[in-house]
Amino acid sequence: NSNSSRKKRKLALSFSSLGHRKPTLRSNMGCIYKDQGLAPEEVNMLVRGRKVDNLGRSRNFNILSCVRPWNRAFHFSWLSFFLAFLGWFAIVPALEYMVEDPSNNITNDVRKTSNIVSVLGTIFLRLAMGPMLERWGPRRIQSVLLTYGAFMVMLAATVNSAGGLYAVRFCISFVGAAFVPCQFWTSMMFGQEVVGQANAFAGGWGNLGGGFTSVFVAALIAGFQQIADDYTAWRYAMIVPGACMLFVSIPMYFLSDDCPQGHWSKRLYNNAKNKVVDIESDKDMAKKQLLETKKKSLIDDETLGPWIDWRGGPLFVIY
Repeated sequence: NSNSSRKKRKLALSFSSLGHRKPTLRSNMGCIYKDQGLAPEEVNMLVRGRKVDNLGRSRNFNILSCVRPWNRAFHFSWLSFFLAFLGWFAIVPALEYMVEDPSNNITNDVRKTSNIVSVLGTIFLRLAMGPMLERWGPRRIQSVLLTYGAFMVMLAATVNSAGGLYAVRFCISFVGAAFVPCQFWTSMMFGQEVVGQANAFAGGWGNLGGGFTSVFVAALIAGFQQIADDYTAWRYAMIVPGACMLFVSIPMYFLSDDCPQGHWSKRLYNNAKNKVVDIESDKDMAKKQLLETKKKSLIDDETLGPWIDWRGGPLFVIY
């Protein structure tokens, strides 16, 4: 329609004023593209041969690509999720050796109770993840979570009592919340045409870490039994998953991006300071925004929304 055509022309003019011949994004994904109120389907820009929408999200999904920022974030998201689950369940194959070890007070009942303790932390952290991700972005949250989990998993090698087992499994349980940044991250990078594929692959491959652990850690224990006794071999095996988590968390922080624009502070999604006001059509928009700000209640709905939404209570109970 005419309104859509007018918006597209103004979008093109806004890029022309920046010295670009056609709508595009800089190679460093700097914050050049500004939201002019266009719907995602009205935007068809090319960035490095990739179609993107009005938030810079990719409208194509190539699972074999590692191009930055979209596919690199995708691969780091599922790999970090995979390793988080690897670390979360790494101690499970070692429990039978702990129970058999006469030097500690870990019994079969203690093992069963520790299975309950191992999911407590992730429940509460998953609830808190929403506001945290909106505040700091997925890259930093996932990197910190994976780094923390790496040290907790390696610390499990020192367990020699029931209390120690409870404490370690509770501390490790927080890494189970890595599922949330994984899905949030891919949603930031891919548009509505392909975001379902990206989320499904990232979530599916990440969850695979839970099943892979049973085979991988059991094989590690069997390998270390060639050079140590049964009650020491499992302790050596705990070092490997933790080291893998640390090996990925550090480059993930430095070599990936929170959003198509790079750093989380430069995002176009839900970031008013990166919006462009169309002065030609709405000269009084700034005044309207000022009035809306004054009328806004003391409770910031965008920040506290997950906590005050009436649907949160029933969902929490169901979960």
